[in-house]
Amino acid sequence: RLCGLSIDDVVKESIRCGRRRYDLGELFDVESLPGEEDSALYVPGSERFIGLGEGMASGTLDIDGPAGEGVGRGMTGGCARVLGSAGNLAGAGMAGGVLVVEGDVGGMAGGPRPGERRGMTGGELLVHGNAGGYTGSRQRSGLIAVRGLVGECPAYKMLAGTLLVCEGELNAAGFGMGRGTIIGLIAPTKALPTFRRDGFVQPVVLRLLWRRLKALGFPLPAGLDDARFVSFSGDLLSLHRGEWLLRHSG
Repeated sequence: RLCGLSIDDVVKESIRCGRRRYDLGELFDVESLPGEEDSALYVPGSERFIGLGEGMASGTLDIDGPAGEGVGRGMTGGCARVLGSAGNLAGAGMAGGVLVVEGDVGGMAGGPRPGERRGMTGGELLVHGNAGGYTGSRQRSGLIAVRGLVGECPAYKMLAGTLLVCEGELNAAGFGMGRGTIIGLIAPTKALPTFRRDGFVQPVVLRLLWRRLKALGFPLPAGLDDARFVSFSGDLLSLHRGEWLLRHSG
């Protein structure tokens, strides 16, 4: 929401830090850089800053260091990059844009905002480290990609969208899942008993996903274009239209 504002207006915008809110001018020296676009914003990072990039609709935001809870919450456009780790609820309620976290994120990444039932409905959340529990909870659309490990119950009650996990097992992934896709690149992972094994597949659409992630600078393992996946469908306790795709190690 800072895009297009004058310097005088920017310093009056507030941000939550700890238990209270501060004007940006109280925390930062705000100045415009020669040759930079008005839509580009650079801020130092801190785990105490809550809601950095919340509601962002356009432009770019670079956070030089860690971010606290709720970074990129409710984004609808633009690109935010955290050059460190982020707290809980990163990208919660996203509807568009790209949020990149170079480090780890806490729990409920891409999930619903507090008091809401819908997780992210669009956009792309890229985590270069590990993600906490319930990543992608109630996700309805969009893409979440995690380069490292995820905590318990990823894609809990997912209704649509894609969750990609590059390392480690998926612990109770997709519980209550109605639709959507979970992709695991490291086997073995034991599927929930309410998911049915359907056989081996090589979805062509995954090549488009790999291409998009490479364009965004997201590191992927080698050999994915020719990889085979074991397909599971479920959750049988829900709509039974979701799918797991687990990379076959053979």
